[in-house]
Amino acid sequence: MVPVRPRDYDSRIYYAVELAEGVDPEVFAQVRGRDWTFEQPLGSLKGHYLYSVPRDSEAGDLVRGIRDRPVEQARAALASEGLERRAMRALYKRELLNDGVKSLQVLEEKRLYKRYPVPAPVDSSYKLIEEAQDRLNINDPEFPRQWHLINPGQPGHDLNITGVWYQNVTGKGVRVAVVDDGVDLDHDDIKDNYFAEGSYDFNDDDPVPRPELSDDRHGTRCAGEIAAVKNDNCGLGVAYDSKVAGLRILSGRISEVDEALALNYAMDQNDIYSCSWGPPDNGQAVAEPGMVVRKAMINGVLNGRDKKGSIFVFASGNGAGFGDNCNFDGYTNSIYSITVAAIDRKGLHPFYSESCSANLVVTYSSGSGDHIHTTDFHGGCTDNHGGTSAAAPIAAGVFALVLEVRPDLTWRDMQTLAMEAALPVNENDPDWQETYSGRLYNHKYGYGKIDAYGIIERAKSYELIKPQSWYFSKRIEPNAKIGYGKKKGAKSTVNITQEDLDAANFEKVEHVNVFLNLGHQRRGSLTIVLTSPEGVKSRLAEPRFADSSSEGLVGWTFMSVAHWGEPGVGEWTLEAYNDEKEDVEGVLLDWRLKLWGEAKDADKAFPYPVPEEEDPDPDHRPSAPAEAIKPIKPSKTASIVPTKTPETRPPKASSAATKPTSGAATSSTAKPSGTKSADKTTSPTPSDTSKPWSLIPTFGLSNNTIAWVYGSLLLILGFLCGITTYICISRRRRRQRDNAFKHSAMPSYEFDLIPPEGEDDEDEDDNDESRRLYDPDDSGIYSPEDSLAYEDGDDNQDTKGAMSAGQKAKTLYDAYTKKGDSPQASTEDVFRVHDEDDDENIDDNNDDDKKALLK
Repeated sequence: MVPVRPRDYDSRIYYAVELAEGVDPEVFAQVRGRDWTFEQPLGSLKGHYLYSVPRDSEAGDLVRGIRDRPVEQARAALASEGLERRAMRALYKRELLNDGVKSLQVLEEKRLYKRYPVPAPVDSSYKLIEEAQDRLNINDPEFPRQWHLINPGQPGHDLNITGVWYQNVTGKGVRVAVVDDGVDLDHDDIKDNYFAEGSYDFNDDDPVPRPELSDDRHGTRCAGEIAAVKNDNCGLGVAYDSKVAGLRILSGRISEVDEALALNYAMDQNDIYSCSWGPPDNGQAVAEPGMVVRKAMINGVLNGRDKKGSIFVFASGNGAGFGDNCNFDGYTNSIYSITVAAIDRKGLHPFYSESCSANLVVTYSSGSGDHIHTTDFHGGCTDNHGGTSAAAPIAAGVFALVLEVRPDLTWRDMQTLAMEAALPVNENDPDWQETYSGRLYNHKYGYGKIDAYGIIERAKSYELIKPQSWYFSKRIEPNAKIGYGKKKGAKSTVNITQEDLDAANFEKVEHVNVFLNLGHQRRGSLTIVLTSPEGVKSRLAEPRFADSSSEGLVGWTFMSVAHWGEPGVGEWTLEAYNDEKEDVEGVLLDWRLKLWGEAKDADKAFPYPVPEEEDPDPDHRPSAPAEAIKPIKPSKTASIVPTKTPETRPPKASSAATKPTSGAATSSTAKPSGTKSADKTTSPTPSDTSKPWSLIPTFGLSNNTIAWVYGSLLLILGFLCGITTYICISRRRRRQRDNAFKHSAMPSYEFDLIPPEGEDDEDEDDNDESRRLYDPDDSGIYSPEDSLAYEDGDDNQDTKGAMSAGQKAKTLYDAYTKKGDSPQASTEDVFRVHDEDDDENIDDNNDDDKKALLK
């Protein structure tokens, strides 16, 4: 390797010369004259050498002269464009070189520059973070990563909240209760906003709902999303000046009474109840709150928040990966709840978020590789919160901002505002449909995502709606067979006239309920669709691949918000059909349509009566004349018929005074038409109170069916009588033999029947009224093994407890029909109605049906 000699560009001019083959480089320098110095070979370049001459030499003058010539100056100008090589080579070959030179280049000293990383231009979204930090003095270290507040990675996919904060709307004076597993009230991000008066620990019966178990982190995370303090710890909440209370119910077994107390706790001080829990998200459960919890929710919306109504916010559920649907959850499926589903940081539907017609809005949560950044228990921070459990508290925080601006809003006003201000997302999704109001609705996204700035601006000029009214249709009894495929499904209609709604003081629709009784061989194959007179469709039930129950749907109520704003007049159509891949059958026994909405005349409106055991579904108005509608108090002697109790069932002795007498209530509306089943010989008619009581319970079945049932009962009773007679005769003969043995010389032996093992203990747990509610894990996704429906070992999630009279009749009838030659009994005969009286007996005798709640 040739050593590199130092160079002096100030006093010498250097040349890179390529010599012809055979020319000696040192001889070449000597021939050129004493001014030329051979410096060195140019590395491994063959035939290339470095020479130099003094700048003040003749050779140096020649170079300078060349640069001073006008023509050559022009050529030098070309050099700046990269053409110097060709121009200067021709010149030097002509004036300096002989034929032994192939190329020559005058070398100039120059400097090369490092290519340092170029700073990326600051995106406008990042400038929003910096602006918010500067204007609001935000020093929370996690704030730049709280993308649900400001999303620099996917601009526009956030709450759009900074414009609200800049108006100094931060949740002041509003209190949000987190109904969960406790709140870390000593956390630096929570303690200044903790509201002790609205808090309680129902698991440990303590005024302080402090997390105690190793997994009691869920409530603290939700609380931080809502009201984390603006300081130098973790991040900050959506409504960082609001107050947050903790109601601890998910850390152990509680009774429904405790659950009801929690949902009504300090209801004139707590404004919003954030609930990220519910039944198991396993795609199998069909579960609803018990009567006392339903009463508590009604009490909350009627009397909470100084009669304006408590705001209940529920997470839609994390079971979509198991095919679950939030219409099978009685909490999210309630008209009193704002049901919130999830989208991720890209505005996409995450695989866990449940779809259903009860979804009102969506907001942000985990997905697309990211989670929600919030507080954690034991004073920590987390970047791993997610599921719809994280979406509901974010929505609750936005609603706290709304209540700061408009504290006069009722619970229905908040739902209406949320619907009106929602922004559609992922509009290429095929499920979007235009509703009567012109807004779009999607079962995955509801009416769209919550936009904090949009809902606040709309709230400022929002006009309060009139009080609530309702209309319940008569019960329709199509008894229609449900085959596989839509063409073989059951279809039934009910027609509502303007006179019907006028008599109910009803102006326009908000929520729609469908109450039904439906038998089915495999419930998970069902699709149920309600179509309004305006053509808007609500998919009330969709196939759930994990649900193989043969219990059908007994006394279940579906809910939809897709028909908001419709007048309600016209023909409503209910369709039920099976997945075409499933060769199963069912029967639509009966159903009833319930419309909830805005009253036509506010002066004639009155609050919905709180249900009672004798009257679980009160409805005082559809059969009453318009002039009789006026504010009244709930009365157990009102002329009504409980929804779940077929009118052919005789009244109980203990509640006979509360039942309507024959003809006490007559309908002023047209009789709804039902769809006949293939083997039905009589026209189905809706049940009404003028129908005479039957001395023999019919359980809602047809005359032919009840004849077969009671025939079966008589046969079985006859068989039992024969067995009893045989046993009595056998015992009598044994006693005779025993008497004879006493007088014989043989020893005597006494034989006693040994009772079956465990017979005395079979009811030892009948009085266990406690249950345990659960919160989801951090990911919000569960396996079927992790989401057991019951704690008491009951394998069937829909079993109500002790067998009722209706269930016994069905069992006996099933046993009888299976004796026939047909491998499959007719669906009309197999399925039955489970009525409200059955439920009352069940609830009175067995409380082991308490369901584990989990989202």
